[in-house]
Amino acid sequence: NDGLTSVIILKKEQEKIVIDSFLMSCRVMGRKIENAIINEVLNKYNSYKTINASYIPTAKNKPVEKLYEQLGFSLIKEDGGIKEYSVCPQTYEYKEMPIFKNLSFCAGGKNED
Repeated sequence: NDGLTSVIILKKEQEKIVIDSFLMSCRVMGRKIENAIINEVLNKYNSYKTINASYIPTAKNKPVEKLYEQLGFSLIKEDGGIKEYSVCPQTYEYKEMPIFKNLSFCAGGKNED
């Protein structure tokens, strides 16, 4: 059990979900937990038109510079190193990930669903 390893903050904006923040412990990065998390987010919010995310470069997040591309998001805009991504959850193929069957997700905030 690695304990709490990730936090993902989502915002609902009309017909899209925006990944505001996606934080991961360095002790689990690259172990495909990020794939399982995005897999579950896209499955849960598959009624939305798009799920959008941004990569804003900093010294600490350089290792995940291409994360969204690796997770199936399309690059829609790049300006000054800031990359904006989008994916359509309706066309995303949900993947069973039995290795992560013991992952648990906790929802917080006032607008849970």
